[in-house]
Amino acid sequence: MVDFSKVLGKVSDWPWKTGLAVVACAFLLSTILSTVVSQMLMPAEEKSLFKSSAASSSITIPNPTASLNQGSVDSIVRRNIFNSEGAIGDKTETATKQQEQVTEVVKSDLPVKLVGTIYGGDPFSGIALVENTTKRTINSFMVADSLAKDAIIKEIHKERIIIDNNGRLEFIEVDQQQLTRSKRRKKAAPTVAAGVAPLATDPPPSSYKEEGFERKEREMSMTQAYRNKLLSTDFTKVLQDAKASPNIVDGELKGFVLTRVRKDSIYEKAGLQNDDIVEEINGIPLTDTSQAIKLLQSLRNESEVELRINRGGSPQKFLLNIR
Repeated sequence: MVDFSKVLGKVSDWPWKTGLAVVACAFLLSTILSTVVSQMLMPAEEKSLFKSSAASSSITIPNPTASLNQGSVDSIVRRNIFNSEGAIGDKTETATKQQEQVTEVVKSDLPVKLVGTIYGGDPFSGIALVENTTKRTINSFMVADSLAKDAIIKEIHKERIIIDNNGRLEFIEVDQQQLTRSKRRKKAAPTVAAGVAPLATDPPPSSYKEEGFERKEREMSMTQAYRNKLLSTDFTKVLQDAKASPNIVDGELKGFVLTRVRKDSIYEKAGLQNDDIVEEINGIPLTDTSQAIKLLQSLRNESEVELRINRGGSPQKFLLNIR
């Protein structure tokens, strides 16, 4: 068993007062050294923050003063920056900008007349038939073609065309001619307007020949002069002598149906008749309206043309050579 009286006697002999003083001095010295070292190693920003934190309670905030006068405030409110009223910006300013963006299209005074258009479904894929009233000639034009000096066709619509005439947008409308009904007695034979042939009711003859054009069965030939006449002075008549309507099968375009073919027309001379479906030209199927219009335009420079016709369910091929 441990004799605690002896242990306590030995402890009482230690110089405990001196040891306690040494420990206290060491603790005080380590505290001072750690504070000095931390101040030396602390960044400048943290030092200033540390110094100011002690005096933060003595800082006073000056009375707030307005940086904008009443006129500036009213101007900001009128501009409705935060769209509190559901508007966008200043109404007067917006209306002015919108008015500046509107480009006025005026009626053209060029010496031309719009005979008609072949509308391709959008304003950029049609054909316009324009008559030069000075030269008395009719030509076909597409978008981007030059109609006259400094006049370029921009859009082709059903009853008008838009042109850029030296930087100014102008329009030309289809010439609306007055249609008059002829007076006739009851049960009398129908009359035909002057210059317009009656509709063809019989199948075309097996062959045909005139100056510049000849057909034997389904093979044709024509001269360059004959074709140029069809595409210039007789072009309006060519458009009026038959009607081509889209042939829609299961919602898709499958060629064009010829109707209202007139007697002595180029269609009858070529051996075509009512209800013929033109399905293909020069190996290109007619399954897109705009593509068909461009194809017809390209035929002006072709020397051979091949037509694939569907007549009553029977396919037939027509050949045309231009010499």
